[in-house]
Amino acid sequence: MTIPETIIDQSFPQIKAIFQVLADPSVYPVLILNLYGSDFVSLVVDLVLLLLHTDAQSMHRDYMQTYEDLASLKEERIELNKKQGVPDDFVEPYLPFVSCIERHIETTHGGIEQYLLSVGLNLSEIQTVRNTLSSRSNLSEKQERLVDL
Repeated sequence: MTIPETIIDQSFPQIKAIFQVLADPSVYPVLILNLYGSDFVSLVVDLVLLLLHTDAQSMHRDYMQTYEDLASLKEERIELNKKQGVPDDFVEPYLPFVSCIERHIETTHGGIEQYLLSVGLNLSEIQTVRNTLSSRSNLSEKQERLVDL
């Protein structure tokens, strides 16, 4: 298994918690951060984009933009990785990231909706995320929420 597949299969509680936040329109806008790198955040973004039926090329472009945006921090990230025992090349994009996620979700879990049901979401939550993010709905800035996963 590749890194994204491992994250997909071993992060059910975290994915459920994030999508439950996303299923509450009153908490928008939502900012998702990961102290240890961008792969988990990229995974969450890609799962949302899959739910919204975004094409793979757009998803890949978004994933690569993350690494372009982090280019100025590359040396700092390499140093942090060394301290944590993580290989230097983990600051580089994993080019098949999006295709691995898409393929694994489809072949192993039966699609994005089935995957989200497997992590413990219900159909109403899944549909609320899709409706909230695919519409031009009036998203509120009423609340802030920090979910530490």
